Amino acid sequence: MNLSKKIYYKVLYYLDLGILPYRILRLSSQLTNHFFVEHNPPESVVNQLQEMGCDSTSHMNRSLLEHFQGTYRLLKKWGNRESICLAGLFHAIYGTETFYTALVSLEKRQEIALLIGDEAEKLVYYYSITTRNHFVKNLSNLNDLSITSRLDGEIIPITELEFRQLVEIFLADRLEQILSLNYRYRYQYKAFFLEAKYFISRQGFQEFLIAYNLKD
Repeated sequence: MNLSKKIYYKVLYYLDLGILPYRILRLSSQLTNHFFVEHNPPESVVNQLQEMGCDSTSHMNRSLLEHFQGTYRLLKKWGNRESICLAGLFHAIYGTETFYTALVSLEKRQEIALLIGDEAEKLVYYYSITTRNHFVKNLSNLNDLSITSRLDGEIIPITELEFRQLVEIFLADRLEQILSLNYRYRYQYKAFFLEAKYFISRQGFQEFLIAYNLKD
């Protein structure tokens, strides 16, 4: 990308007033989390993430641990079960299609399962290996839901429940970092989440609408 385009997107990033209400909401949530602990992940699990190096691994303009914790808090705030929240807390521990740093190898999946449970670990694994281009196309083929592995191209069938859970984690992952995303990428999956409304929790979808300054 040439310099003029970089400057153009930088200006759009700071002039994007449509996202201002969400900035205010996130600031309010941060203050709430500072004084109340009901949305915070278990301290013992956070300690394990620190031992894995999450707090010293960079993600956007902060640590990966901060992003993980923020994703957990959003899922918790939206009323998701603990297993889904824990999957959000570990969603990129094996790396993803867009985040290449794997803090834990796939050979240690069983160790992660012992830490957060089989259901949560399976979602983390699916989220890690999926190609997003294939994932978003599931909305046009709801009778044959699947993910495509970025590792070897294998097509893996998933249930509707798993698709719902992965969409919810995907939304939390995106919204947690939306204020740090380059303007070019901020609206990348807006159309997908609008179409996926049926698969998203009511609280999650309402937060999505606020983040993108949309009306239901």
